[in-house]
Amino acid sequence: MRERSETPRIIAIALVLIALFAGTSPLEIASSLALAAALLWGDRSRWPLLPPLLAFTAAWMASAAPDGLLGLHAAIGKSWPWVMVLGMPILVGDGLSERGLALLERIGLGAAAAAGLWGSLEGLSGPADGPFSHHLTLGYALLIPLARAVHVGAWPAAAAMAAGVLATRATGPLLSMAVVLAALRVPPAAALGGGLAAALGIIAGLQGDDELTQRGVLWATGGGLATQHPLGVGPGNFRDVAAVLQDALVPGFHFPLHAHDAALQVAALAGPGVWIAWVWLGLALWRRAPRPGRAGLVALLVGGLTQDTLGDLEVVRGLTVWALLPLTGERTAIAARCPQSEPPTEEP
Repeated sequence: MRERSETPRIIAIALVLIALFAGTSPLEIASSLALAAALLWGDRSRWPLLPPLLAFTAAWMASAAPDGLLGLHAAIGKSWPWVMVLGMPILVGDGLSERGLALLERIGLGAAAAAGLWGSLEGLSGPADGPFSHHLTLGYALLIPLARAVHVGAWPAAAAMAAGVLATRATGPLLSMAVVLAALRVPPAAALGGGLAAALGIIAGLQGDDELTQRGVLWATGGGLATQHPLGVGPGNFRDVAAVLQDALVPGFHFPLHAHDAALQVAALAGPGVWIAWVWLGLALWRRAPRPGRAGLVALLVGGLTQDTLGDLEVVRGLTVWALLPLTGERTAIAARCPQSEPPTEEP
């Protein structure tokens, strides 16, 4: 039965892996097709990450309820980037063949390497954004498959991705790339602690820098909104409310787009209570991810101090797909493990 249903599942995952570096619209189309394939050919009894995703979505919807249907639509949009935590376990089912996993790995790493080469060529004339609209998206999106490439020894692909990260000329992705490499050699939790300490050290060393001063206003805005609005301002109201607070903090300052911090952004939009569901979802993903997936998550958490990495659709979609794709050599699918069981990966 598995052999009969494996081909469409592999095609569905492959489409998503390619679309990760093809832009938002192709990625959304590929993800929708993958979910349809999961329902048609996958093991629909496997929903290990459904409870934390539902809690995460409910937290967003609670914050947006006062805004009616438009608010609820915006709230669902905030949890939609994580939808492949449902699709991947169903598509993986009781385990893909080693041949199928190896093929998916080659396709995914090849697509990421192509994006890295694209970025490295752009980087010759300025900060590269590759197939994305922003250079930071390129940098953080490449880190996730980079962890896989280094782990399996796909050195040409890893070099292409690393070149793409360097071409962004952004400090955040560069630090997170160092964290990824560290997390593949030391326990990922230790790499997370070291990365957070390094990020805070860099911030402390930039005191007086104009850009850091601007970031400080953005962080103060996010923190202020989170404390003034315990249930959040709602995903559709951030810009208007943030603009008022920013003008009160620094008259004339105007950047009501986001808090440049993943945790502050979530708290400002949906209230600190959403952190509980967010942590639950993150821990559930961590438990099922092989070492490269954990390294990618650690890198995004470190990057989240200065950028809303976990609010970027392309980045989050890449994290969830790669973290839930088993490594070749694992005969038991990650998604098939019992929630109480420990994954047979390296020490955390």
